[in-house]
Amino acid sequence: MKNKSVLAAFAMITQFGLGTATPMILCILAAVWLKNRFALGDWAVLTGVLLGVGSGFMSMIKMIRQMSGLSKEDDDAES
Repeated sequence: MKNKSVLAAFAMITQFGLGTATPMILCILAAVWLKNRFALGDWAVLTGVLLGVGSGFMSMIKMIRQMSGLSKEDDDAES
């Protein structure tokens, strides 16, 4: 029984880390590819980094809300 809770916690932490890091990595890689492919300036990579961090942050917020049982409808109902 204790092993299930440890495995569930490990799975949740792994999902949280991958769900946060994956959008950041993909946006940065896409920005670097676009910079090299179309000879864009460093502003393209900076934009990719900002988009990656923003999307990773939004993914993190969404996962926290799902894990805590909150949803957007609950927030809208309170307003």
